[in-house]
Amino acid sequence: MPSFADIKSHALKAKDSATDKFNSTRDRYQSSPSKKLYSSEPRSKPPPPLRSNHSPSSPGRLQSDTGGPPPPPLRTTRPNPPPRPSSSSLSPSVSPTSSKPSTSGLPPLPARRFNNPPKPVNSQPDADSIDWVNLSHEDKQVFFSWLDEFFVKFTGDDSVPSSMKDTMVSIVGERGQGPPPPIATWSKPSAPASVPPPQPVISVSPSSDNFTSYPPQPTHGSAAEDLAYYFHPSTHWNSAWYDEEPPIRPPAMDKEDLFKMSGQTSRRGNVEERVLFYGAFCRDLSMFWGKLKITTYGSKPPDPNQIERSARFLPCPQPLDKETLIEAHNAYGETIASFAESYVEAQQYCARGECWDLASEGLKYFEQFDYVEKPIPSLARTHGHLIASFNADVSGTPIGMWRGGDDRVRRGDIVQWRSVKIEVNAGWSRGTATLGAPDHTAIVVGDLVPGCSVKDGQWLDVARFGTLEVAEQSVSTGGLPKKAKYDLGGLKQGEVWIYRPIGMKTYIGTEFSPVCLEDIETQSL
Repeated sequence: MPSFADIKSHALKAKDSATDKFNSTRDRYQSSPSKKLYSSEPRSKPPPPLRSNHSPSSPGRLQSDTGGPPPPPLRTTRPNPPPRPSSSSLSPSVSPTSSKPSTSGLPPLPARRFNNPPKPVNSQPDADSIDWVNLSHEDKQVFFSWLDEFFVKFTGDDSVPSSMKDTMVSIVGERGQGPPPPIATWSKPSAPASVPPPQPVISVSPSSDNFTSYPPQPTHGSAAEDLAYYFHPSTHWNSAWYDEEPPIRPPAMDKEDLFKMSGQTSRRGNVEERVLFYGAFCRDLSMFWGKLKITTYGSKPPDPNQIERSARFLPCPQPLDKETLIEAHNAYGETIASFAESYVEAQQYCARGECWDLASEGLKYFEQFDYVEKPIPSLARTHGHLIASFNADVSGTPIGMWRGGDDRVRRGDIVQWRSVKIEVNAGWSRGTATLGAPDHTAIVVGDLVPGCSVKDGQWLDVARFGTLEVAEQSVSTGGLPKKAKYDLGGLKQGEVWIYRPIGMKTYIGTEFSPVCLEDIETQSL
């Protein structure tokens, strides 16, 4: 089989011959202005060629604390990829866009390799044919450099060839130095045709939902309902906490819950009326809205227990069906996985370098795309729709439970570890990895079809569940972003949660604000 270097040499000779013929034909037509051999209209720059940058990495010992609240898909030929924008518009430092970037003028994407017709078993290879399936590394490099030469001449763009960009990434080993890594051409999320409404399936029973320590078990049905009881007129308040400057969150609200408030004041004579609105998006994904109406006469402060109070809440959302969960993966999964992989390839920390930042910043990346529904943000140890949970501390053997209608863990899902010890196979030796001190977060970068039966609300055979391939970082232990594999069958201690990133409106039914919208079907006490 000829190498690309030989083919390139033949092609250059053919190009010189074709150039001479073109110049001869052009000279004949110069005297006839009405005949045009080519159009003077500018052409759109074609997308760069696909490349694969997967590189295995051995697992290590990771410990990190959950950081405070503080790039979409890549180069794989996955089903229904989005149109390719230029890479400069997709780096982590890009500013938010006001509208969907135009993709007009781009040529069609190349067919996926596995769609090509199979070669007959007994066929003999042609002397000048190319075995596209088994290209050597050297042939790939020649091919990519050849394409870069062609695109520069074809488009007139003398910028750095795409095949050289990876070698120009700043390799950074310390937090806060160097530019953010480039995100490859599959990273822009595709705009969904429509967002399907939530489709609840059979809910996990409360008794089986409590075998993990997170989220904390509420006194009533949810954390939001607990807050509604606190705002009920029958609850005695010991202090005027609502009068603090700057405003503080209600005492019954956990510091890890998202908190928003707003207010308005009106005066009539010596009578002042204040209306305060409080909103909470809780770790169990329930949502709360409280309202206080405070009337003050002169300088006399009001009695905290005489204030007009009201509250409404949304309970915890139900698990969703398979179709809706796959739609969520299609919207966010590939983007988030590629976001994490870009930092692995650049060997650069994401944000502060905390493990939690890799997930939180990946979800925030969608804020720049106004045509994509905003996903649920990272909220403490919650990162979307719970898919599966595991606990090795409540019985003699690890137990797990599946949640929702999907049948697998998918690329772009987010894993949360808590005080985990897990057996790992690193080459020729076996060891134990510690994940979380107490918490650790990672991004799934490979699909996992469980080796055991899965169904919503069903207990899992953890020993047969399978191996998670993840991207992770940990600045506290000097762990630069890397890939690792963990077989959950080796779980010996701690807890694990796997989440599916999903749209806020799709799963919760509304955006989060301090004021409850009238068209939301909430509950009250």
